[in-house]
Amino acid sequence: MNEAREIQTRNLKVKNNVIIINNVLLQISNISHVNIEQEPKKKLNYISVIVLLLGLGGLVRKINVIQIMGLFFCIMSIIYFIWLYIINLDREKYLYIYMNCGNSYFIYCENEMFLNNVMDVIEYCINNHYSKEINIDLVDCKLYNSPLIMGNTKSNVVAGDNNRVIINEADWKMIQDELIKVYRKLPQSSEEYNASEKALNYALNRDEKGFKAVLKEYAKSFTSDLFSGVASGVLVNLLSKLI
Repeated sequence: MNEAREIQTRNLKVKNNVIIINNVLLQISNISHVNIEQEPKKKLNYISVIVLLLGLGGLVRKINVIQIMGLFFCIMSIIYFIWLYIINLDREKYLYIYMNCGNSYFIYCENEMFLNNVMDVIEYCINNHYSKEINIDLVDCKLYNSPLIMGNTKSNVVAGDNNRVIINEADWKMIQDELIKVYRKLPQSSEEYNASEKALNYALNRDEKGFKAVLKEYAKSFTSDLFSGVASGVLVNLLSKLI
């Protein structure tokens, strides 16, 4: 039976092929996908339906005591239904990790934007072997040893003179692999195809200056709906930091 399990934690780690969350170990190679979704809806407790039916049955009785009890049961059931409806309308966002076996795990973080960063990092680790241990603080919203550029979080990216961002070796490999996939999916007549081809040539040569120049020249293409529709979230996020 497929199971969705909530894991309450402050920290999680990604090391080699394993995600470590409290006493739970998830093998990355067994993850089918990750996503940001609302927490599961709270299910109707069918006892409340029975209580409502008993209440309705009591209301039609001619005995006052039973009518009063029936009214009480009806009111309590209605209050429960209203509460269930309201709580299912306003559900928090969680990071969902889906396994190949069908089971899933969901983890809460107050900062939804940070959850997207965590999702991108896990997605990167699924598609690429990353040997360093990544530490993720879900309370203070910090990433340590992240293989991706994540704004103010601490990553492997090195800041050089004048805060110029240097693309590291792991990022070059990911950029090359992802651009090849995108290049094959885009229509050849599109501007996105032309831009991706030029960017890929510079990426294969690890020419950072030329690569960034192409990103800036074709910024509209790399941020278009067409490009975002075929590129992975990891690639889109990284390019957006470099443009």
